Amino acid sequence: MSQILSNLNDQGSPLGWALPGPLEGHLSPNEIGGRNLPEEAIDGFIKLFDIDQLEKILNGLTYFSQYYDLGDKILIKLQEEIEKIVIEIDVKGLPGLLFSVINSAFIAAAHRNVKLSEAIAKRIVMTSDKVNNDYNAINVIQALLIAGASFKDDNQWTNWLEEKLAEVAYRLPIGEQSKLFFSLLQDLKKILNQKFQITGRAEAIISAAI
Repeated sequence: MSQILSNLNDQGSPLGWALPGPLEGHLSPNEIGGRNLPEEAIDGFIKLFDIDQLEKILNGLTYFSQYYDLGDKILIKLQEEIEKIVIEIDVKGLPGLLFSVINSAFIAAAHRNVKLSEAIAKRIVMTSDKVNNDYNAINVIQALLIAGASFKDDNQWTNWLEEKLAEVAYRLPIGEQSKLFFSLLQDLKKILNQKFQITGRAEAIISAAI
């Protein structure tokens, strides 16, 4: 891990590490080849899991995931740890751990890891009833869209996103956030191909509440 950090310090971050462009975002690190995360780094991250450093781990892995193939060992461990966490949200603010979980959707997207996407999405959905001025409906939808990028099949992606948006619609508190969510669904419907009908269930649920 120290060698990787040294390389990043010397050479700078890889181009498009957070948001790959249209000519590179369709290829995951393992499809490009030759970018396996060294065993030293893998062992270092696994040790961090053992000492309850999940927020730090997520931040580091999110960064590395855009350039390196993290490997099954880390991805499986990461999924297991995200499935176990409980995130507490105050009336104001965005907890650091939740912010890191949201960003880790980039890991799932970069590695086309649907199981990891599901683990992340469950945490996001479960916290959507605690939205506030800093953690709002925009964050929720953005995180789901990024996590959903792990799907290669359009039909699977459609069904998954439709289900997640409906689950959020059920949980959102009535008020400004539900109105914002409804407005975002309208915007999303304009962007997405109408044949998908992804927002229909969520719209019906949230419109009944507002």
